[in-house]
Amino acid sequence: MSEFRNGQSAQAPSYDVAFDLSQAGIRHWRFCTIPLVLSIVAILGLVLTRKKRIAPYRRWLLRIAILLGLALSSSCLAVSYSEYNELVADYREGRVDFTEGEVVRFSPMPYEGHRNETFEINGRRFEYSDYSLSPGFNTTRSHGGPIHQGIRVRIWHVGNTIIRLDVER
Repeated sequence: MSEFRNGQSAQAPSYDVAFDLSQAGIRHWRFCTIPLVLSIVAILGLVLTRKKRIAPYRRWLLRIAILLGLALSSSCLAVSYSEYNELVADYREGRVDFTEGEVVRFSPMPYEGHRNETFEINGRRFEYSDYSLSPGFNTTRSHGGPIHQGIRVRIWHVGNTIIRLDVER
């Protein structure tokens, strides 16, 4: 569908989906494996020292490390899964806000981090970082993200968490 203004054709912008939480899945599960590695190392420590005489307090430290690693890993996965499911349910049931327009006041995050990437659309400010464990969109420009000054976007969000991001072609 096009309109003619001053002799020129103007078409409605077309968009590509850059991010959709319901399709992305739980992306930060790898961070939850770090304490699991601690548990595995502690289990190996117990197995390898089983026949050797080591101080009893060291065996207890290894057992505590196993339990702590398993507890941290499982709670991390539970929280990540819960946040993800809640946001997907909000999106599917229409309990999200919608913002559309041109990106202004874009401030990219440096490649090495140290501050969040920010931008505004119609007075609504968004902020995110590659180093955030948020289940929502958080790919900054310096790490290949699609957002930059002047681009038109459509955003479905809950608070500051971007659930879906469409960018103009």
